[in-house]
Amino acid sequence: PDGDRIGPWCYTTDPEPRYESCDIPQCKDEVCITCNGEDYRGQMDHTVSGKECQRWDQQSPEVVIYQPKTYECKGLEENYCRNPDGSEAPWCFTS
Repeated sequence: PDGDRIGPWCYTTDPEPRYESCDIPQCKDEVCITCNGEDYRGQMDHTVSGKECQRWDQQSPEVVIYQPKTYECKGLEENYCRNPDGSEAPWCFTS
């Protein structure tokens, strides 16, 4: 969300590191992002270091304000990286 040149990132549930990059593959490898990734519907579900993303429909360990039923058009399925808030790239909370 801060325009990091390395790419998408998310907060972790660990105190160290508190946030970490998501490991979204390049377009040539799999489903990829264009622009800010609001239309990304791939199945990336973990950060660069392998931390699993939290499901969008769960409220623990992080309280998730973007609920699948409320934001139906945002593709908030399972625990996949998404961009429901218009950030610069897809992201996720981690479990």
